[in-house]
Amino acid sequence: MISYYSTGLINSDFSFANQKEVSFIEPIEKKFVHKLNDFNVAISEIDKIFTTDSDTFYTCQLLPQFSKSPFFDHSNDHCSMVHLIECCRQVAIALPHKFHNVPFEGYCYII
Repeated sequence: MISYYSTGLINSDFSFANQKEVSFIEPIEKKFVHKLNDFNVAISEIDKIFTTDSDTFYTCQLLPQFSKSPFFDHSNDHCSMVHLIECCRQVAIALPHKFHNVPFEGYCYII
């Protein structure tokens, strides 16, 4: 299991500022985000929250790892924009596979 850090409030015990590890957040399977290494998975499992007549809402958690130098190259109390964009990209890749039965091979789509 890979240890991740929580994205709680700045003054909480599990904040970026305090950088305390938590290990109860399970990452999504690497195949859903097209990664070969578990270390590169940046999001937790995606859950469907609810559906309206026209929209469906999902949730997941960011899994920042401070040892990833491109994402966290300086000490700070927030998630970098580069990491946030990578998380959004991984969610966009995972949703079609998990909730719309898009197969892992044989199809190509542009985000």
